[in-house]
Amino acid sequence: MPGGSRGRKPDTTTSSTLRRDTPNGRPRRPVSSTPNGPLRRSTRLAALRLPPASGAPTTDMTDVAQRTHLPSLVSRSSDSQRTRHHARRPRPGNEPDHSPALETTSRRHPTSRRSGRGIGEDGLVLDFVVPPPAQSPAGYPFTEPLMLRVRAPHASSQHQVDRLFAVASLVTDGGRNAEPGVLNGPSLVASLYVPQGTEEQVNGYMANDTIGYISLPGLIVYHQGNFRIRVSLLRVAATGDQQGATTVEAVESHIVMVY
Repeated sequence: MPGGSRGRKPDTTTSSTLRRDTPNGRPRRPVSSTPNGPLRRSTRLAALRLPPASGAPTTDMTDVAQRTHLPSLVSRSSDSQRTRHHARRPRPGNEPDHSPALETTSRRHPTSRRSGRGIGEDGLVLDFVVPPPAQSPAGYPFTEPLMLRVRAPHASSQHQVDRLFAVASLVTDGGRNAEPGVLNGPSLVASLYVPQGTEEQVNGYMANDTIGYISLPGLIVYHQGNFRIRVSLLRVAATGDQQGATTVEAVESHIVMVY
């Protein structure tokens, strides 16, 4: 009707509802529930842990580990190369993750020592992500698997990555090698791996300079005393010769008091 709209108040239902739903008139910040949302540190570390490798040796002697594990490492090189290449590809729209979740643990133990030789401009860096405990009872496995990451700040040849493996050994506080058998566990030798199904969590690291991770679960020290866990990174010769493995990097943990 003409004039029927005179005196009618404007409809403010929408604006008033927004003001009630948003305190102080400020819009609420949307909470992301997508895989790219924030992740807790415990979630990141749990996703990176893999089951222990099978066929582990029963001694910490590096030469025995080479003779036992080099043939299988060479035969699996092509498959592992394809797996790492797929996981390292950055996904569209993902920004590099600079969260310190995988770095804070190693920084808590400044007494860790490194002695790396490198290979020219293709030098590798080995870091503890999950170090051994500060104390552990003799004859009992560590509560958490040791985890390390391998970085290649100046890597230029990807095929060499498939010929890398790690060997764990035990040294005294004075720097001398412990007797064989004092350190044991289900796996003293491990190859590099890229966590499957966790590309979102580690994509930032893989896209930068991390080429893989190492997991050493269930390590046991049988004698009391102060020790360090040494992890050596070895490279198999291009010919696949079992005697051609060379140490390219090594890192020692902080002191572990075994009581």
